[in-house]
Amino acid sequence: MFTKSGGQLAGSGAVAWQFEPRGLIAVPRAGVDADEVALTAIDAGAEDVDTDGDESIDIYTSPGELEAVRHALEAAGVHVESAESTMVAKQTVELDSSKARQALRLVELLEDLDDVSRVTANFDIPEDVYAEVAG
Repeated sequence: MFTKSGGQLAGSGAVAWQFEPRGLIAVPRAGVDADEVALTAIDAGAEDVDTDGDESIDIYTSPGELEAVRHALEAAGVHVESAESTMVAKQTVELDSSKARQALRLVELLEDLDDVSRVTANFDIPEDVYAEVAG
């Protein structure tokens, strides 16, 4: 599958240094004050809050603080859409349309495999390129 999609399989842990373990909490933007959510999360121990998303506010924690921050948000009346441990890329690589198409196809193929539970990548696709590729 990797060869057919232009990818290359590396050994176990070969790219782990490019990612860091983080807790990720998503809060729906609808009906909430993003600044209040951010302040509540930071007071509870969150490391970073991204309020730029259109659909959700993303709150990043250390893996050990995930549940404490989630509980603090819920206690403050904030609806938590999801809370999970994840791997976040330390740096991203921007892709042009042909590479973006290839990378998205590979991710789709990998996610369809029964043995794959999660795919994590470090690519960044600009909005206009994503619209062109996905459209």
